[in-house]
Amino acid sequence: MSIRKLVVGVGGVHEPDAVLPDAGALATRAGLPLEVVHAFDVSDPFVDTYLRFSTIPGDPLKHYAEGLQARLEGQLGGLAGECEVHCRAQPGQASAVLHEATCGGDCLLVVGPTRRGRVGAALLGTTAQRVLHGARTPVLVLHGQLAACPRVLFCVDVASPAALGMVEGGLAVIRALCTKEAVEARVLLVVGLELDLPIPGLHDRLAGAARERLDAFLAELPEGVQVESTIRTGAPAREAVAEAAEWAAELVVVGSHGRTGAARALLGSVAEAIVRDAPCSVLVIPPA
Repeated sequence: MSIRKLVVGVGGVHEPDAVLPDAGALATRAGLPLEVVHAFDVSDPFVDTYLRFSTIPGDPLKHYAEGLQARLEGQLGGLAGECEVHCRAQPGQASAVLHEATCGGDCLLVVGPTRRGRVGAALLGTTAQRVLHGARTPVLVLHGQLAACPRVLFCVDVASPAALGMVEGGLAVIRALCTKEAVEARVLLVVGLELDLPIPGLHDRLAGAARERLDAFLAELPEGVQVESTIRTGAPAREAVAEAAEWAAELVVVGSHGRTGAARALLGSVAEAIVRDAPCSVLVIPPA
């Protein structure tokens, strides 16, 4: 998996978007071009009124999009001098527009976090779920500036045939973004146990079986990949978020996968909860 450009989705153009400086710093450090994309809804009452009653000669939709693009360019500040930057405003649903922007492959889609400002209101919630669910390229939910050599937590489901590809894909993205090849990495396997059943020795037996499966999984990683590993017991999403906080992870890597057939490529509920609640940036790797 190679990354040739970053595509960053912004939720608004009327005030500086919090994700732009951090995405720009990431693109600059990695030496990658940055494409800034904003989607707007033509059924919005304000947009609809403008399109209906605009007196400017020519195509009102084109004029409106050009005006939004000019506002985007105004947000870029000094980024244009640091890396190659392109921006565009396009009508349509945000998820569809962003998927189109990355359909050429070899892209990393960057969006802002779920709970902060207008980015959260416009891009995450239902729209972000669509972005994550349908993405065929990696998606980085960026919480602030990503360190040059981050502590990375891989959350794996060793029963999934896509688990090995998720780790390898995550490592490839990290190599493309970071200035150092070697990062401090930990692989987490959570033994899903929602209820603490009063069965003597249950936790030890579960942990022992999980350790065997995790060690077998780690043995399949490419030669030269150095990671440590840990096992937790409990609700998978809650334990993953807790591990990220306790270990002071700077990036969590999870995989997306289909649960209801090819017609609906849904992000697993565990991964979605991690994206929502993690204390740091989250990288979502789609299945190969």
